[in-house]
Amino acid sequence: MAFNAGNLLVVAQDPRRAHPDAQITLAADNDIKAEGPNVGRQKAQEAAKAIGGTLALPDLDGRACDWWDVRHERGDGALKVVFTPTPRFRLLGRDDLRKLPDLEWMVDGVLPMDGIGLVIGQSGAGKSFVTLDLLARVSLGLPWFGHDCRRRQTVYVGLEGRAGIKRRIETWERQNGAQVAGKIYGTPKSGTGKSGANYVNAIVRVATTDGGSLMCSVIAFDEAARNGLMALGNGDGVSL
Repeated sequence: MAFNAGNLLVVAQDPRRAHPDAQITLAADNDIKAEGPNVGRQKAQEAAKAIGGTLALPDLDGRACDWWDVRHERGDGALKVVFTPTPRFRLLGRDDLRKLPDLEWMVDGVLPMDGIGLVIGQSGAGKSFVTLDLLARVSLGLPWFGHDCRRRQTVYVGLEGRAGIKRRIETWERQNGAQVAGKIYGTPKSGTGKSGANYVNAIVRVATTDGGSLMCSVIAFDEAARNGLMALGNGDGVSL
């Protein structure tokens, strides 16, 4: 519990570190005033964005309130509607499937807007450079091997460190006469140990917020299989 809005971010970071995959909802105060900022809402929004959580803002007919006020006036049921966690997975029936939106492509016929892709090949086949080329072209909205690309923010995660990435980027820019618009995250050393899933989630949170300056659409993890992030048998791969 945070006893003031200014302490909310510090308090919220502890459960995120302890439970990287958890759905975390911040129960904010609604500090409505005739004049001046709504500090409770503002600080809760900042904290929720920083930890990858969601915000629950109470409402009592436009009056300043907190969730204790809502419970006192409207009972436990009002809180259950808001704070009952939603299932992580849901089975879809025929009618549910018919309501799903049509497939949209980020790279036409190759990489969908919503989904996971793999670049698989033998060691030394050029997977990393092909993936960097794809991300660079998506970041600039340029065609990739004849396939139209929708311009989106991209992040390349080099799980074997930053060494070599700099030269690849320089080579691509020199060859194509353009500057890569995506961002690069290189780990200081290889290997993610037993916390592979938590490691991925932590990177995704950074990539999709980045201090508020980046909302990423494509994240590529290079050397994903070798670092224990996915099972690909004896092959190597890049996960998008």
